[in-house]
Amino acid sequence: MSSNNTTLLQDTFLDGQKVSQLYPGWEAKSRNDLVAGFSVVLFVEEATGRNACWWLLDNHYCGSHILALTPEHYQTLLPALEPLFRPFTDGVLGSSAVQTPPPFPSIPTFALRELSAAWLNYIEESPLLIKSGHADSGEALTCPSGQVIAENRLTTLLQARPSQNATVLTSPFSGMPLRAQITMDLHGHLAYRFYDQEDDFVFYLIWAKGTSSERPSFYFPKGRLLISDSPVGALLPDWILTWFIQNPEHAAAIQDARPFKPEDFGVGRASTVRIHTPEKDASAPPSADSQPRNTTARSQPKRSGLISYLPSLILPPKPQKLSRYVRVFSNV
Repeated sequence: MSSNNTTLLQDTFLDGQKVSQLYPGWEAKSRNDLVAGFSVVLFVEEATGRNACWWLLDNHYCGSHILALTPEHYQTLLPALEPLFRPFTDGVLGSSAVQTPPPFPSIPTFALRELSAAWLNYIEESPLLIKSGHADSGEALTCPSGQVIAENRLTTLLQARPSQNATVLTSPFSGMPLRAQITMDLHGHLAYRFYDQEDDFVFYLIWAKGTSSERPSFYFPKGRLLISDSPVGALLPDWILTWFIQNPEHAAAIQDARPFKPEDFGVGRASTVRIHTPEKDASAPPSADSQPRNTTARSQPKRSGLISYLPSLILPPKPQKLSRYVRVFSNV
């Protein structure tokens, strides 16, 4: 056992006893102070790289996971986190109010994700998790916070796939085409942030790396809705919040993000557009002096391999032509 195993644990008490040694193979890597007398110690198992942490209050061990803290600990810790977390959860996570975030204490990712989960649960912003099969019916879906997603919108959205150049899709709310503002690397997953200006909604699509052909996870913070088939689906909101905290440059990146432009129709699977054109009624017999034929709009067949994810565009009917022949009858 190396001598620096317990250097970061000086004057730390566990079950009333000073900590003098750790389990073989484990080493304390960092210790970070939080708020209200709390601190967190990160441990790493050298053989496997596994992480673990201790949550301390005034140098006394409280638990090895944030969920292991007592209600009394929560009543002290979570309200004290308000000035740190609130600017993120009221701002960039789910709204257009993106501002440069305040300084946040340096905390290892492993511990910060636990803290993010506890905070979202504390402010009752943890989303309802449902499987993607609920979207297959094409029915409208009411979010836990009351927002309604119209028929077939989620079915279309979950067919979206990421693009190397830009991810473009149709908003499940306004139906307008949107371009991803930023891409977030969540350590094994990629999350894309979208902002629908028409409805002032922020939502995310998340794919596990290397599985871009599969359905994404859909996270809508303001509606407290999470649709995911991923084994780690319930953790994705915590990971996104953690990413924003650890990447303060996100504010400038979002403000500088290029909005959707017409030339983006050529980017990604969401770029295909179906055009409806008028078609003549084949049942009307041809006649030089007949009335103009009826026209009905019918979509053109989709080109092979292309799927439409944007609203159909209806072309106006062609101007009607007057008959070249006019019969004149005179009264006798």
